[in-house]
Amino acid sequence: MLAVVTNVFPLDPNLQRRATAFRILAETVAFYGQDIIVSSPQKLGKDGSITGWEFVAPTPAQGLEWRQSVRPLPTQTVFFDSMYLGAGKAERNLLQSMRVLAQSKNLPWFNPVLPGKHRLFRWLSQQPLELGSVPVTYGRFTIKKLQADLKDGKTLWLKPAFGSGGMNMVRMQYVPPNQYRVVGERMSDGRVDEVMEDGELQRMLQLLLARQPYFLQENVPLLADTKGSRVDFRVTLVRDVTGAWQTVAITLRKSAPESYLTNYHAGGNIFSLAFQKENVVPKDLSVDPEMVSLENIKGFSYSIASVLQARYPALGVLGVDVAQADNGQLYVYDCNTRPGRDILTDDELVHFMKHVAGFAEYLRRQSSLDG
Repeated sequence: MLAVVTNVFPLDPNLQRRATAFRILAETVAFYGQDIIVSSPQKLGKDGSITGWEFVAPTPAQGLEWRQSVRPLPTQTVFFDSMYLGAGKAERNLLQSMRVLAQSKNLPWFNPVLPGKHRLFRWLSQQPLELGSVPVTYGRFTIKKLQADLKDGKTLWLKPAFGSGGMNMVRMQYVPPNQYRVVGERMSDGRVDEVMEDGELQRMLQLLLARQPYFLQENVPLLADTKGSRVDFRVTLVRDVTGAWQTVAITLRKSAPESYLTNYHAGGNIFSLAFQKENVVPKDLSVDPEMVSLENIKGFSYSIASVLQARYPALGVLGVDVAQADNGQLYVYDCNTRPGRDILTDDELVHFMKHVAGFAEYLRRQSSLDG
């Protein structure tokens, strides 16, 4: 059985695409001869039973595909952790209890949560990555050292160790003789775009660092299209029923005009490239196809997935954000084990969910062999 742990409902009538995704997942799980139940961390009983929504093949008379059910955990249950990142502390604690139970019963659990980005980047920078590298990253820093680096001509990003969507990220650069341009496009307290003096910058940084952990990263001068929009790439990878990585999507992301952020939720635009027959960026996207090798971007992403898999064997879903500098160098500046499905096309979503079901079956078979 596949037990999907999530904080969303598979039959929300207002979210038809989500309902379709769950249906594809359920039908593929059924293809492998297994059942599926969609539950949440609150629904695990003390007796080890699980309450949730069980998929039922629809009939013309019934029309419903899901029914509420209470199920004991079979010995070959596989858990798919599909919790959204915004889960509260209480939910996270319950999720940890569920994960501990699965571990005590030797039940496979995916997808793992990666460590904070400052630790992840430090670790990745020590790995033998192919075709690209990690931007210069500082997990530990002082405000004094930050200001000195800015005065030396570096453009720096202050990024939350645990964050997504460009939220609360700050871009800083020195403006002679003794000022700093500070841009935060998606700050909790509203947009920031100011030229600051030393004291102002220090006070703002002290306030941010008191709220949550941050790390520093040197700016990558992103490739731009002919209209000046900054460009990067999200590669969405999922392992299949053989355990091999498959490319579900390569999504070109463009910043909004005058923006430094390419994130979709920051107003950026997205374009699917996964199934380009020529393996190049189409000319109508205003990006010089001679400047971009999708094969290298995909190969770099596979290299990252490979080293992460070696450290986290149950890793099955990964979103890799690849920046290409204007000199052609590739950099990884985010790895996400909960990659957003809202940027996927309908066909890509089908591939995503089918491979998730396939990887769950791979884990079930491996667990059966190990047991």
